[in-house]
Amino acid sequence: MTTGLPPGRLLPLLLLVLSPALHAAEWRLTPELGVQEEYDDNIRLVAGPHDNAWGTVLKPAVELAMRTEVTTFTGKGRFELGRYSGQRGLDSNDAFLDLSASRKLERGDLGLDASAARDTTLRTGAFNPDTGLVVDKVGRTTYSATLHGSYLLNERTRGELRYQWQSASYDNGERLGLFDYRYRVPSASLVYQYDPQLAFTGSFSHSRLDFTIPTDFVSETNSGDLGAIYQWSERLQLRASAGRRHTRSTRTPFLALFGLQVPIGRVTTSNSGSVYRASANYKYEAGSLDLDASRTATPSSTGTETDDTEFDVTARRRFSPKLSGEVAARYLQTRIVGGTLTVLNSDQDLLLVQPVLRWHFTEHWTLSGHYRYRRVKRRGTGQTATSNAILATLRYQWQPWSVSR
Repeated sequence: MTTGLPPGRLLPLLLLVLSPALHAAEWRLTPELGVQEEYDDNIRLVAGPHDNAWGTVLKPAVELAMRTEVTTFTGKGRFELGRYSGQRGLDSNDAFLDLSASRKLERGDLGLDASAARDTTLRTGAFNPDTGLVVDKVGRTTYSATLHGSYLLNERTRGELRYQWQSASYDNGERLGLFDYRYRVPSASLVYQYDPQLAFTGSFSHSRLDFTIPTDFVSETNSGDLGAIYQWSERLQLRASAGRRHTRSTRTPFLALFGLQVPIGRVTTSNSGSVYRASANYKYEAGSLDLDASRTATPSSTGTETDDTEFDVTARRRFSPKLSGEVAARYLQTRIVGGTLTVLNSDQDLLLVQPVLRWHFTEHWTLSGHYRYRRVKRRGTGQTATSNAILATLRYQWQPWSVSR
């Protein structure tokens, strides 16, 4: 299956968002370089006996930004070149590209966000769709693009349209039960501003998840919700929405006959459940506090959609102009929706706790240190694995190079 992001489709969308303001733009180029030292006592999240790992990661990056009165663009490319000792097969050369463009319209706005990544399933910076599924390192290529726009229908009502496209492919992932997939989600929503503090929302989305190996699997989900946004004060905003989803999955089983794979019909399953999203965002002079909770259907490389329940807490604080800190905690529960194509079981409970301290000791130099705790409980086997990591990163950011035209 072709999972790459078609450049011929992305480039016209990017030009649509950015033009015609390119000739009056201010451009800025900012390179940076970081070196990270890492110790992890269970980098693979193995439930049984395991070895510690020490690593050095070189992190070069460059960011290109453009801004006009109505248009913004940011593109950032970065590499993470890791070399490890203590275990074999951990070395990696990961590459990432992130693009974001937006344009203001007379009664709305238009935006495009896109990303591409070449990394592995053992990437440890945060939870990813494959965290905990396998303990082997598997090469992975992912692409995503989201086109979104909003339009002010009248003084109180705003309409929003969004189209999300995502794909993932794995290097010989089938041998471990990881399958290439493509995921598409068109959605529409309305926001009604009841008064300066209170707004009501409603949205509907239709997602389609495609697998071509091994059984031509397709999963489609219709989801709708109603919610509200309340601006409690200048510092506190509350959001909440709730609704229902219905998932219908079809696949074609095959029978091995004389060395051939013979289709033996279609199998259809249906599943319904609730969806919700709630958040509280509080800002104060020295920092912020964000609380988020959600339940959504998301794609899984095991050949199914999963019902994900997630809770996030992030607290940030500036202790001085040069010293700042952050504490983040995330709990994620995944459950299979409508069966799976593989022997892997996507039912997992994952926990991530990560405090970080950053010291901007000069204009260009930043030193950061953090501790990372990860825990995964695999429901299929009943096994639990934990990981403790300590990381220190030194980063240098050059003075931005600017040009106006």
